[in-house]
Amino acid sequence: QTIDPRQSYLSVAIRPKAGATATAAMHYSLARIDIIDFERLCRKKIEEVRARLDYFQRCHAALESVVDRGAGVDDYAVNMLPYSYRVGEDFCSLISEADAQAFGRCEGMRPVIVVDGSGALGEALLFVRAALKRMLYSFVVTKSSFNLVKIAAPSRPIIWEETSVTPTVQKLRDAETFLDSLRPFRGPVDLA
Repeated sequence: QTIDPRQSYLSVAIRPKAGATATAAMHYSLARIDIIDFERLCRKKIEEVRARLDYFQRCHAALESVVDRGAGVDDYAVNMLPYSYRVGEDFCSLISEADAQAFGRCEGMRPVIVVDGSGALGEALLFVRAALKRMLYSFVVTKSSFNLVKIAAPSRPIIWEETSVTPTVQKLRDAETFLDSLRPFRGPVDLA
């Protein structure tokens, strides 16, 4: 069936499997823009997964080559992965802290989230960015409005939106893009 590109809605009929009790088809009208937006989002996620998979395959090959050269499987490999790990720290407690429901304990219906990319946070920005994105869809989506502020350089906060905005699908995606623009920097932060 040919679809007219000027058509703003697509009709979809879903028929039950053979042997099901219901026999009538369900008819839905889907907005074309929703389908296009879903395809764009899926394409972006697939590209991210492929990039990560490629990266981990290269890391795996590099680690195997270290083992092939005589290193033990349990030996420490320096600078093989982009994650910092300090011997002696309680790694499990750090991971459990990251997975805790800390974001859900915040109160208020109009949160303003401030992200400072300096110092230790700058070193872990990859993880902080991922946690903030999860927070957008698990915590912020239930609020009446929200806003983001990033500290780009000493004494230079950048506000995402002029006023707090309602967490619509488009605004949450825009917030993700804003979080993707976060870059770590060195130096003290002076907000006075």
